[in-house]
Amino acid sequence: AASIFALATLNKMLRAATGAVILSLAMGLTTIAYFVGQRMATGQPLFPEGGVNMQGAMLAAIAGVGVAGANIFLAYAYKTGGQASLVGLLQNGLSLTLTILIGVLVLGEIIKPMQGLGIALAMTGMYFIIKG
Repeated sequence: AASIFALATLNKMLRAATGAVILSLAMGLTTIAYFVGQRMATGQPLFPEGGVNMQGAMLAAIAGVGVAGANIFLAYAYKTGGQASLVGLLQNGLSLTLTILIGVLVLGEIIKPMQGLGIALAMTGMYFIIKG
């Protein structure tokens, strides 16, 4: 019974996310077209002479999948009745939180006291907006 529920939920999510998938594909194609256009306009080769940095390419691919996933789940949240004001706030707040955590924990960035205060105030504001 659990597997049937999981399949039904996945099917519902995929149907709800069709628009988000199309949006993600369009964003990807637009980015590629812009990149190719800029390289051609400046006379640069499409790929660097020393070859493509595979670590950078893999990280870019992972980031692209993350953005596409965020769009898909955002569309699903709206489709299932999520309020735009709260869903958008939660998505952007989570994105902000993850970016800050990655910056501090992975990249070794230092949060200055005023920045920390701003982060705390932003998180507090999001809490009060969500609580209504």
